[in-house]
This record gives sequence, C-alpha cells and structure tokens, in this order.
Amino acid sequence: MDMAEIGANIRSCRTEKNMTMEDLGKAIGKSQSAVADYEKGRVDIPVSSLIKIAETLEIHPAKLFGMQTADEQFEPDATLRIFNAEDRRTIAGILVMNGYTTRHIKVAREGKKSSWYCIQAMLEESNLGSQ
Repeated sequence: MDMAEIGANIRSCRTEKNMTMEDLGKAIGKSQSAVADYEKGRVDIPVSSLIKIAETLEIHPAKLFGMQTADEQFEPDATLRIFNAEDRRTIAGILVMNGYTTRHIKVAREGKKSSWYCIQAMLEESNLGSQ
C-alpha cells in the first residue's frame, strides 16, 4: 500500500466525521498543510501521527491501511445481557462449543452513568454443518 492510498483513507474517515483538515490537524498537533500532505500522499506519515489520527477519528488504525477490522466482520445474531461475570463466561463457553463466535461488550444505559455488560453471539456459517 502506498502513501496515496493511506492518505485517501484518512480523507475518507475524516470527512465521515465531518472534520476539516484544520480540525484534524489541531487534534493531532499538526498544521492543516501537514494533514493535506498526508492525505495527498506527499510525505511519509510517522507512526505516532497515524495513531493520533486513528484515535481522533475514533477508528481502528488498521482502517487507515484499508484493512477490515474484526468489529466490521462481526455481525451478531443475538445480544445477551447477563449480570454476573461468571455467568457471562459460562454462557460464552456454551455458545462457543455450539459453533458461535462471541464477544463481550459494554452497552451504555440510557440516561444512566453505568453500563450493561453483554455477550454478543454470531453463528459462523462454517460451523453450520456441525449442528
């Protein structure tokens, strides 16, 4: 992947967040012209700047390189709210043994400071034959 492709990915993610080059520059401690150089692929981007860009745009750094992240590939069939951590581990284990891929997430409660702890489960097509 060349710098122009990385720059195009930065520009795409930045515009999705409705940020200007100046906004992004301020957030990462660079000038607007530096961001323009990054987006046009004119310069090599330091890793520290790539990490700051990803954090600012609230994306996984892999997205800047055009890679799909695990979150983008994970489309859960169910979200289960289970209060006890031990119960969440037990249920996740049962789901995995039955062909599901699971992940643990926190879901913000509306109007509350606390969050629910949940398991999301997705049945893998490759595991359907074993059901």
